[in-house]
Amino acid sequence: MALKEKTVERILQKLSGIAKDGVNLFKKNVSRGLELNPHNWPVKVIAANSMYRITQTILLDCQGSHKQTDEELFHKLSVMIADLLGACLTNLLHAMTMNIQPLFVASESADYKAGISLRGRHVGA
Repeated sequence: MALKEKTVERILQKLSGIAKDGVNLFKKNVSRGLELNPHNWPVKVIAANSMYRITQTILLDCQGSHKQTDEELFHKLSVMIADLLGACLTNLLHAMTMNIQPLFVASESADYKAGISLRGRHVGA
């Protein structure tokens, strides 16, 4: 993607448009139930939707009270990225626990059954 735009605002508008088109294309080509539940969306569509929302937030901020310098905009974007990353890392332990827990339960169940079997053989012998 070659962005030939000169201003940060134009670049953000272009990125926002690309992201919006990607999400709309997905919504147009899927069933109604899948469209309504973002938890079932493909990763690329979730990323495009996030990019659209972030660029729209920054554009609204740009159109606010005063014109921002590129450095101020970069700082705000850095803070947004750090906040998103922090939220992801906060939820990572919970997600890992939820995905790994069934493995431990199955393993413990098998170990328990093996222990009972061994105990039964020992006592019965």
